[in-house]
Amino acid sequence: LAYASDALLKERGIASRDADLASLPNGGWVVPLAEMAARFWTETDAGRAMQAKLDNRFDRAQSHPAALVTTPYALTPLQALAVVTQRQVLLVLKDPVLIKGRLLQVCVIGLILGGLFYDQSHDLAGARSFFGALFLSVMFMAMGSMPQLAITMTSKPVWYKMRDARFYPGWVHAVATAIAQIPVAAIDTAAWSLVTYFMWGLYRGPGGGSYFFTYYLILLAVNINCGALFRAIAHIAPDGVSANSYGGVALLVLIVMSGFTIVRGSIPDWWIWAYYISPFAWALRAVVINEFTSPGWDTPSPEVPGQTLGETALLTFDFFTERKWIWGGVGFLFGTTLAFTAVSALVLQYTSPKTVARVADEEAIAEARKEAAARRAAQRARDTEMTPVANPAADGKAAAGVPAVSVTVSSGLPFTPVTLVFRELRYFVPNPAEGAGGDGKGAPPARLELLKGITGFAVPGTLTALMGGSGAGKTTLMDCIAGRKTVGEITGDILVNGHPKDQATWSRVVGYCEQMDIHTPAQTVVEALQFSARLRLPSEVDDERVKAYVEEVMDTVDLTPLMYDLVGAPGSGLGLSVEARKRLTIGVELVANPSVVFMDEPTSGLDARAASIVMTAVRNVARNGRTVMVTIHQPSIEIFESFDMLLLIQRGGRTTYFGPLGANSCHLITYLTSAVPGTPPVTPGYNPATWMLEVTGGSMATLVQAVDADWPALYAASQQARDTAEHADALVEQCAAACKPLSLPSQYAQPFSVQWRVLLKKFWSAYWRNPGYNFVRIAMTFCASWIYAAVYWDQGQVPKENANITAVQAVMGIMYASTNFLGMTNLMSVMPMVAYERVVFYRERAASMYNPFAYGIALAVVEVPYLLFQTIIFMPIVYWMVGFEPSADKFFYYLLMFFESIAFYNIFGQFIVYLTPTQGIAQVVGGGFNFLFNIFNGFVITY
Repeated sequence: LAYASDALLKERGIASRDADLASLPNGGWVVPLAEMAARFWTETDAGRAMQAKLDNRFDRAQSHPAALVTTPYALTPLQALAVVTQRQVLLVLKDPVLIKGRLLQVCVIGLILGGLFYDQSHDLAGARSFFGALFLSVMFMAMGSMPQLAITMTSKPVWYKMRDARFYPGWVHAVATAIAQIPVAAIDTAAWSLVTYFMWGLYRGPGGGSYFFTYYLILLAVNINCGALFRAIAHIAPDGVSANSYGGVALLVLIVMSGFTIVRGSIPDWWIWAYYISPFAWALRAVVINEFTSPGWDTPSPEVPGQTLGETALLTFDFFTERKWIWGGVGFLFGTTLAFTAVSALVLQYTSPKTVARVADEEAIAEARKEAAARRAAQRARDTEMTPVANPAADGKAAAGVPAVSVTVSSGLPFTPVTLVFRELRYFVPNPAEGAGGDGKGAPPARLELLKGITGFAVPGTLTALMGGSGAGKTTLMDCIAGRKTVGEITGDILVNGHPKDQATWSRVVGYCEQMDIHTPAQTVVEALQFSARLRLPSEVDDERVKAYVEEVMDTVDLTPLMYDLVGAPGSGLGLSVEARKRLTIGVELVANPSVVFMDEPTSGLDARAASIVMTAVRNVARNGRTVMVTIHQPSIEIFESFDMLLLIQRGGRTTYFGPLGANSCHLITYLTSAVPGTPPVTPGYNPATWMLEVTGGSMATLVQAVDADWPALYAASQQARDTAEHADALVEQCAAACKPLSLPSQYAQPFSVQWRVLLKKFWSAYWRNPGYNFVRIAMTFCASWIYAAVYWDQGQVPKENANITAVQAVMGIMYASTNFLGMTNLMSVMPMVAYERVVFYRERAASMYNPFAYGIALAVVEVPYLLFQTIIFMPIVYWMVGFEPSADKFFYYLLMFFESIAFYNIFGQFIVYLTPTQGIAQVVGGGFNFLFNIFNGFVITY
């Protein structure tokens, strides 16, 4: 009412400006919105002008035909297909590790199989070995396409963005992706065919070239077909775990219905339809007919008059004998490839990822705050507050004293203040261009020098900024000081309280906030903080004090309202926002009560408010007596002025300035303007950080032109550099005399048992909160058990009289398939589950949070209940319905072996993920090992 005129108040019958709004008519509005809208159109010039234009409708006959866009996409379908195909081929070529790894796998396994089935005899006794070899050949092509699941899942988020922006339709993406994979499939199949065809002794006589190229064409068709199948499955599946599980079930059905693990005549009538629609069955049928109807097998059969040897061998396994099935198989494979591609196109065009909005539970947060206040009050009653001792000054002059041995923050957790000095720091890495030839100026050097003699220091209670243009070496310098570099050579001195740095101890007292915010997606905020605190704080700090400290840190970084939110994975649309994730990264390091905190661009990607919150937390950390170094890129004036010291690095790892900023950046401005006469002064109100980068050439000039000078050389010859070196030497002498080298009683803060317990709790929560992974594999186990039971119904015992190869093949087939293929699907399903967790492990290992053996054991143990559940679901259904011997000891022995088998595959899948650099390569390696297991398990080739 303060803004309403007296005339309006009188008109509306409002006696006083202090009247209660709730008592007013029209819902508390002096002028209702509907009345405002009506008056806009009738009583304002803008409203009347707009209404006049609306009343005078435009005559569309006067419009040019090209005035409005009438097509949803900028390119024609053929243009879009050409552009997208070129892009997809480029993406394939930019993953040479996957291509070379797959080709190496093809050659190695091909040679192994070639040696195992080398030059088999062409008789009925050797026929089964040929069938086994050709079965493995088709299966290898099928399993080799499984990495398409991971590749496709990775590209889906990008596709959804392009689809929403109307780049091109879904069918273009599906067709282009399929076309881009054909050259790779052709090369893989050619290498496999050349190795296996001739080493196995397949037909090489007159006209053998046509048989070889038919063999190659069939394998190429099944390779392309299964690639299209797995891409369709990945497009349908909501996540990587589901995709791998669906792919495993599809492969299981394909192999069971291939006509080899159970022959066609033994398949129950209610499943025979699956045999005739299985691409695997068509491929195997075509490839065996191609060989066994060749002239190499046309000798008369010794057992069946009127049949050739090849026909008798084919009929033994209930295969057809006419060559028309070869081209029918090729046609079926390419036809279903088109069908799978069409499914991909429809799914891409009409489905979208699911997103879930998360709203904080206000009652839970209020209760948590009440508990936190009570816990802090009780903690303050027990602890004695200590005042931090004065620390060395940050103005570039020698300190009057040295840091005290320990200070205490508000929760009573002591830490050792650290004075950090680095002198003449250089970093060399191997030159990737070495050996590639020179450019006319001689051979390239063997090593590249990324940091060139950087000297500086950071003292407790100060905030030091590391700045420079892109590629200057800010993060590299911080990584070298923190001990995070695993490649190359670091020279120079890194001194901690006057003594050489010991990395084992240093990693325990340092908190490193990486630029990439890496956390376990299935943890809540409070769980992530408590996990870090419990493993990094010493055993003397009990659980109640840990919780109290975590709650204070949550308040400091403004995470209390989000304490029960899941962290989520970046880019998934679920979990924390970018700025909340950044604050969690800082909080995870702060709860470790570190003496030194390194932060790599903590404000990147944040808006002004979020950046202000984060930097307020950073300043509070420094004011508590900790040593803080921050790399930062183009900060605002307020953020820049909050730093005490500045290390400015130029591209190439050379120091442009190190020293105090001073009030309003006066020390920095004075140095830069005096170092080179004529340097443009900073204008009032202009950001000194931006001005500094522009005049020194660290960023693109906007208002200030870069000064043409060798700033690092000027600094090296300046009095400022000499003062820095003298001050660094003085700090080293003083701290060395007053402080002992940092030492800790053990490598890790917690004993092995506590590490294992805390890790197991973390993984248990992560697995429980990932129902997609557990539900999918349990549902898959249930479905697979009924598939096996229905297909192998009452096939579990070999007749004691008149036993034939068909009955033996069925019994061996169910044992082989049940233990091997469910294990294989488990192996593939666990990979995306732990793939992201691997990156988290690298961060936590660098912080010396736990013993890697405790991590591995916890990761394996958490799988046991779910594996037992799989076993309990699968075994009773399969064992009794298949009709194995009704004996308790045999049942439980089979159950035990089944459990051990799937447990091995699960843990082996985890091992491969941590062994390889990417999930795609892990799937290639896993598929290769699984194929080797198939070869040597005694079914395909006998012992």
